Amino acid sequence: MRSPPFVFISYCTLVLTVLLYMSHPTDADLLDREVVENNSFTAVTLDLNSLDTANQLQKSILFSVQGMTPRGFAVESLRFKNTGTQTMRYQLAFQQTAGDAGACSALRVKVLRDWTVVQDTELTNVSLNGVLQPNDIDDVVLAIGLDATDAVLQTKSCHFNLAITAKAKDDMIGGVQFTDEEIVQNQISLGSWSTQ
Repeated sequence: MRSPPFVFISYCTLVLTVLLYMSHPTDADLLDREVVENNSFTAVTLDLNSLDTANQLQKSILFSVQGMTPRGFAVESLRFKNTGTQTMRYQLAFQQTAGDAGACSALRVKVLRDWTVVQDTELTNVSLNGVLQPNDIDDVVLAIGLDATDAVLQTKSCHFNLAITAKAKDDMIGGVQFTDEEIVQNQISLGSWSTQ
């Protein structure tokens, strides 16, 4: 008489043998391949320079005037050059950093591009836009003057930055925005004058 565990093992072996005999051969090898071709990587740069129009040197101070009086003015020029590899849009704006707000508002600025006046406004309202292709230049002439004769403006000063902000958007790499900013410092002090 056989023992019960032996019967159970024999029964399981018989069932497994029948199942394996009735099953069909299978092959479960899976293969997946991804090939990415024609890849390229391009590095782009955005670089705006504010240069002196006379000698092409970097300019860090534009206007430095002492004792400006009514009907007095000063003229300076800047050359914006795109030394990067991308087309850029730039914006020029004056930002007061110190001094008297009334003195800054009293100063008027004429902006000339290609010898044509494109703006004639208060210092605090200047805003100029432009587009530069790689290696292009844009020459801008700025004339700043004092027309007001108010006695309260005497001996006041206005310190301000000329901020030139350049932006470019690259749609090839997910709309990434590149920016560059140049800051040119300025200071104008007003003198004394007769108010009669």
